[in-house]
Amino acid sequence: MSALSAHDVTQWLDAYKKAWENQDSDLIADIFSHDAIYRVDPFHETHTGHDAITAYWNNNPKTQSNIHFSYRLLAVHDDYGIAHWQARFDKNGNQSHLDGIFKLHFNNNKKCTALYEWWHKTKTPLDKTH
Repeated sequence: MSALSAHDVTQWLDAYKKAWENQDSDLIADIFSHDAIYRVDPFHETHTGHDAITAYWNNNPKTQSNIHFSYRLLAVHDDYGIAHWQARFDKNGNQSHLDGIFKLHFNNNKKCTALYEWWHKTKTPLDKTH
């Protein structure tokens, strides 16, 4: 495998940010390998392959609004990168704040072959007085 760089992982995270904030499931599919796995957390089903990852995105992020995603790259080693990320979005009358960690594995084409994430979430009711 060609060496994975911080630039490679940052470019991927920028595309992930764009996909989430724009609710673009086609872009999400494009940044993953065809047989990629997407593990939302250790306790839920793993989504495997483009169809499953796209279905997850069509059922979750596409139900959100006012999405903001940010990240900080923590490490790159061999074929994987680790990043701290935060997200904020509105859904079902609440604003959710998520804080998490990604471990991202890549192939030679810089497509993500495995995404593992661990995160915590807090929700607060949206202020309906405005």
